[in-house]
Amino acid sequence: MRRTRNGRRRDYSGYEPLTGAYHRQHDWDGPERLSQTVSEVILALSGLEPNAGPPLSDAIDPDALNRLFGPSGGDGTRDHLTFTHQNCTVVVYRDGHVVAYPPELTSPTLDEPPRHPR
Repeated sequence: MRRTRNGRRRDYSGYEPLTGAYHRQHDWDGPERLSQTVSEVILALSGLEPNAGPPLSDAIDPDALNRLFGPSGGDGTRDHLTFTHQNCTVVVYRDGHVVAYPPELTSPTLDEPPRHPR
């Protein structure tokens, strides 16, 4: 199980056949940075081998992502961040939940914030 920012423990990870999305909860107590978890989710959904596709930094600054939602919590004004990478829509929530939607599915837009999959 992994700890979310609010201290709850849950392990919500993997492919969701109903939506075609891939989910993973970042482990704030683990050695990985949030940007690494995001990269792994995108790789899992795309089926690519590590380093086979464009780096995450082509879409977003990984260090800025880590600061925005890192253990210190950033400025606390943002609930989630949505961006596109490798033709997938990626949503990162403040609690460390990461969701990637494949390009062939309707996915959240920047104008319409996605609901957190609780």
